Amino acid sequence: RMRETWLIHACTDWMGDDAWLWKLDCEFRQFNYVGDTHWVRGTVTDVYLADGDRPAVDVELAAVNQRGVTTTPGHATILLPSREHGPVRLPDPPGGATTCAEALDALVERFAAMEDDVQDPAVEDADA
Repeated sequence: RMRETWLIHACTDWMGDDAWLWKLDCEFRQFNYVGDTHWVRGTVTDVYLADGDRPAVDVELAAVNQRGVTTTPGHATILLPSREHGPVRLPDPPGGATTCAEALDALVERFAAMEDDVQDPAVEDADA
């Protein structure tokens, strides 16, 4: 998981203290060997208003070793302050929750709905 923190560190160094690292995902595709040197690179791929009024950028990230092999590609969405829209407006809690208990209940409902969407192959075979 150290490589994931490299990507996070690159994002937070670039975005500064007034922004918000909203989303980040990455994949560990190659081994890191003792003695390897890595560089973390990022490219802004999109600038837009997320959820209608939150200035955001999408960033493609990559940890590349000294052999030029991308060992950890990733993607981040960063919310930024702007002159037009003001300071960063943080993402809304799940389900519009105002307490931790409500947020947890909303997350449980979200994951339960995701499970309902996934069909069990054994059930599908039995129906056929």
